[in-house]
Amino acid sequence: MNIRAIFLLLFFLGCLPASQAKEGYPFRVITENFGHFHRILAINEGPASIAAKVEVAMEGNAATDRPWPAYVTIPAGQSLPLGRVFRARNNGQGYSIRTSTSFRIGDFNATHTPDVVYRLPFADGLSFRIDQAFGGPVTSHTTPDSQHAVDITMPEGTLILAARTGTVAEVESSFTEGGKIDNLRSRANGVVVAHDDGTMGRYGHFTPDRQLVKPGQRVQAGTPLGYSGNSGYSSGPHLHFAVTRVVATSLGAIEEESLPVTFYAHSPPITFKPRAGTMVLADYTNPVSTLPLPRYRNVISRRQRARRP
Repeated sequence: MNIRAIFLLLFFLGCLPASQAKEGYPFRVITENFGHFHRILAINEGPASIAAKVEVAMEGNAATDRPWPAYVTIPAGQSLPLGRVFRARNNGQGYSIRTSTSFRIGDFNATHTPDVVYRLPFADGLSFRIDQAFGGPVTSHTTPDSQHAVDITMPEGTLILAARTGTVAEVESSFTEGGKIDNLRSRANGVVVAHDDGTMGRYGHFTPDRQLVKPGQRVQAGTPLGYSGNSGYSSGPHLHFAVTRVVATSLGAIEEESLPVTFYAHSPPITFKPRAGTMVLADYTNPVSTLPLPRYRNVISRRQRARRP
């Protein structure tokens, strides 16, 4: 095979998809052949932004117009050209390129402002105990994506509501097992809601096949999402709620980190931080002064009017 044939073959291979997306999420990275160069293109056909790390390995007579890896955010429903690869010298020699991609739902530029507050993610009139929260005893929240997560114990089948306005990014409802078994850590049903500031609301351990929303659906605080359960790595029925953002670590990996949250309740609204061992009541009609104080003695450290999300 002559040099020209090899060059054309390499161009042909460059037109194939450069990576496979996570199963079920419509995101991919491809290379496009423009004859005298290849373009690396990220395509996000999903309902939420994608934070991606794209690496390009080149061999032979190759040059590029940007450094790799590239850390980029691709907005929902958009395509983003990432860079070009072309012949370094016009000497008839070909080149080869190989790409690899890792990504997560989210936005590298997400900014969670301190004044954002969240409604309790269950129906008015219900009261449940917070079992895990930042600053209290920790049994499973030992990773960056769960450090500030909140576990709320509740019976299986409790209706779960959105805590903040956003767009449904992902829904999982196929897992049927639950227990404290390591291979179940990534097998929890739930819903991911993309907030307008680029953060994610993650609701976990739902019952199978009972989610009430679909990817791309717009939800408001209080919109029903599904029903609590015991799927995935869990010691009993509860809701795992966390707000996360995507970050690039010092080692170059893409990870999620959880963020502190503040809840609000009552009318006029008051705000409070989640604390392990306390009971919280979803009441968005009555002023707190009309309710029994012992319920709130360890929950509400201060009262202030809150800006609803």
